[in-house]
Amino acid sequence: MSESTSILPSLIGTFTGAGLAFLSNWWFQHKTQTRDELCAGRLALFTIRSQMDDFLNYRYAIRHSINQIHQALGDSPEWALARPMGFSITESNTFDFKSLAFLLSTETGREAFVHLQFAEQTYLDFIGRLTDFNQSAQEIQRTLAPFHQTHGNATLGVMEVHLGPELCVRMRDHQRAIVLRLDRDENRYRKTFQLLRDEMTKRFDSKAAVLNLDVLERLTPEKLPPLPIALTEYLKTVPNADL
Repeated sequence: MSESTSILPSLIGTFTGAGLAFLSNWWFQHKTQTRDELCAGRLALFTIRSQMDDFLNYRYAIRHSINQIHQALGDSPEWALARPMGFSITESNTFDFKSLAFLLSTETGREAFVHLQFAEQTYLDFIGRLTDFNQSAQEIQRTLAPFHQTHGNATLGVMEVHLGPELCVRMRDHQRAIVLRLDRDENRYRKTFQLLRDEMTKRFDSKAAVLNLDVLERLTPEKLPPLPIALTEYLKTVPNADL
């Protein structure tokens, strides 16, 4: 047997072993990457769900609060309809966009990625406007508390003079900003959720999207109490863009 013939089996064994090691390493890395992408996508779905839960609960509380005050006071200025709303910010209700970079490899994935950015901006904007609303409502209560001690029978008109035009208009505008978002933002979360859910199903399988956006009946728009005419008329003046 020649020297070259005796070396050949060793070379074949070496290349075969290297090839198998390469394939094994590739398969392990691919499996790990798939697992990480699946986890990141599912976490994003749960984040949208959590953002929307906050939105729905605040909408329910604010709409009922406005309605109760309106029923008690009747025809009244908009600033008088506002009451401070206790709320807490969920720090984890934002997306880890770095872990979601795999979405950028397809056109539909990029569309989902853009809407995830928009949903996060929508959520943070809503929390910001809720903070403005709360601060103005608290300022009105602080200003009126000592006034009521000496003017217990004061009318809303007298209270408005005491509060001053700046605070009353600021409260009105902050309340309008909240009511506008309560009227328009739900579909933004729904669209983002559906785009990501569809993309997850297409990339992985039908079991990849483990969550739905089911809503309790009492939280649906149809079950909420009506807004006062002043606020419904304001909403009519703002174009409703389909985003």
